[in-house]
Amino acid sequence: MKILITPLITSPKADASYYVTRSLADLFTQEGHACAVSASADNQFHNVSLYPCGLLKRPLFASTSKVRSYEEWMHAKGAISKEYIIDDTEAILEAIDQFRPDLIITLDRIAGVVAARIRNVRCWAVVNNAMYRNNSFPSSVMQGLNQALSYFRQEQEFQLRSIYARCERRISFGITLTQPFTAEQNVTRIGMATIQPAKAVRTNRLIVCLNDVRLTNRTLYRAVRDAFLGAPYAVYAWYKGCKSMKEKNIQFMSSAKLDMLPGSIAVIHDGNDFIFHQALAMGIPQMIITGHEYLRSYNAQTAVRQNFGVVLNEENLSMSSLYETYRKLMSDDRYYDTAQWLMTKYEKEGDLNTLLKYL
Repeated sequence: MKILITPLITSPKADASYYVTRSLADLFTQEGHACAVSASADNQFHNVSLYPCGLLKRPLFASTSKVRSYEEWMHAKGAISKEYIIDDTEAILEAIDQFRPDLIITLDRIAGVVAARIRNVRCWAVVNNAMYRNNSFPSSVMQGLNQALSYFRQEQEFQLRSIYARCERRISFGITLTQPFTAEQNVTRIGMATIQPAKAVRTNRLIVCLNDVRLTNRTLYRAVRDAFLGAPYAVYAWYKGCKSMKEKNIQFMSSAKLDMLPGSIAVIHDGNDFIFHQALAMGIPQMIITGHEYLRSYNAQTAVRQNFGVVLNEENLSMSSLYETYRKLMSDDRYYDTAQWLMTKYEKEGDLNTLLKYL
């Protein structure tokens, strides 16, 4: 079988779409399927055919700092502008004509759905519950996308979820407690976005991944260093622009190494959806540095509501707030106990191998 994956990757080798795509590509190639990815070469995918994608250009003055809806977030990223959708659809159409896929799997790439419909190719979409929240947004947000849909003689849409409803299957990673969907939304639920790893022994290791926090590199460096330097545990920290260096017990990394997540005592992250669910599937308590974007804030609220993590708003991030919030996470056993209980729920929902039966 030939499978084309079309992710929206806004931070090369860092965001949730990148990690899910890498997991999908590894799964399909190991099972003997031909796999291709439409994405920037900056992501360095291996063992797959790589095809170009449209180039994102954020609208002037657009910001993701206060976007409550999925539509506003996509608009602020430049991912539903007329120019981008047209260019990206044409890029994916060219990939379809060359690769001849039997199936397209799209992650936030509207053009993947549009191109699949034009060429009559089966299409799956990866979705999350935050997309389905009833947040209002200005109608102008959808204007560019609808102009592009008219260009390709497709029906106009008022919400992005309506586009995904036209896909053959919608896939979500997580459990009902963290990703609730109604029966009408007809979502295929899978526990993990990877293959279930062997249970790791709990170590004295803290992982810090802060790709989407908007503070300066210097501010993040000083906050992490001053909060954890000399602590009786190893800290592995990464943020955008981070340089590799070691200071006593802290290893600053130039790229995130999520293979170190299993067995960690805790993870501090910015609401990254992949890390969020992976940590839950491994029973690891979380501290989320949240902003106001639709998915980061949703994951942070879920952590508080379900009692498996603590939250700190990024505008309040400092050495003292980082340390005190982390201390709260580690001093109360309920966070670890809840994370361990939720891990058993994730195990029951299966791992990425579950997708193979739907091909």
